[in-house]
Amino acid sequence: MFEKDLARMYAYLPVVLSQLAKVNPDAALEIIQDWGDGRKDIRKLWETTINALEDAGTYSDRVSDLDVGVRGGRMNRGINNSKGVGLCIKKN
Repeated sequence: MFEKDLARMYAYLPVVLSQLAKVNPDAALEIIQDWGDGRKDIRKLWETTINALEDAGTYSDRVSDLDVGVRGGRMNRGINNSKGVGLCIKKN
């Protein structure tokens, strides 16, 4: 994984944690504690957060776009730049 991918994870982890906190605040708090205490690296934090959103049934288009943008690949919707990073801003 490239450093820019790690930077994107750090940048967007608060966004996906915010989404998770709305549906599963306990899981979000546990992930924040793991992050703050240094128990998990950013890749594991990202995967744990995305998996928790999927388990809660709230893996929305917005989260999907962030996940694809962070992990690389072409964006199909949202706001795109020349590097393929996207953020679809939607109100649920």
